[in-house]
Amino acid sequence: MIVVIGDPDLRPSLGDVSAVAGGPAAAIARACVMAGSTVQLAGKIGDDPAGDEILLFLNRDGIGHVALLRDAGHPTRIAPPGSAAATGPDQDDASVEAAWSLDTEADQADPAASAGGAASAEPTSSALAPEDLDLALRYLVTFAVLVVAEPLGAATLAVAAEAAAFSGAHLVIVGQPAEVPRVPADGITILEPPPVDPDGDFAGLVARYAVSLDGGSPAAAAFRAALGDTGWEPAVS
Repeated sequence: MIVVIGDPDLRPSLGDVSAVAGGPAAAIARACVMAGSTVQLAGKIGDDPAGDEILLFLNRDGIGHVALLRDAGHPTRIAPPGSAAATGPDQDDASVEAAWSLDTEADQADPAASAGGAASAEPTSSALAPEDLDLALRYLVTFAVLVVAEPLGAATLAVAAEAAAFSGAHLVIVGQPAEVPRVPADGITILEPPPVDPDGDFAGLVARYAVSLDGGSPAAAAFRAALGDTGWEPAVS
């Protein structure tokens, strides 16, 4: 199972585009489900009508949300009209470029990889406090991959790392953290996103990587599988 950490927002309908649960975490989780994996979303939304709508969209998309906390004092994020929805990854877009760095204990032989970028998760940060994430993850028994889709505070990120270590899961962090946590049992990967991901291309790449890890592939092989047939070759250092 894959757990994705981040707070979904509500993307209202606009023209021919239907309303959806949006944001980096929802986009990655949706892409993982589309690839056939079981996914749980861990985050926080408000106890309000917008939050109710998000739950309906997550149910529709097959995204688990037992670890999605509801807080009456924390209004659900609503994206402004015209925001990039990042709802559907285009897995075959040869123009996808992103900056990746790979650092694992599980496969030290694989070198760091990077390239200049143009497609990523929108800049946002989770409202999760350390105690929030600790509570949310208690609803989940075990998982193989833990994806931190939004910036977390150092203390909250430490909770995520401890949970990954306890479950023997691989920790995937989207965005360079201010303080890299101790490497969990199955390793850690840091993926640096470009500033926007309007078509969900970067979310799709992160999801493909997580799905490969969830299937038991070593990090290096999962990384190659995530690139797929995009036509992009990372610069190896």
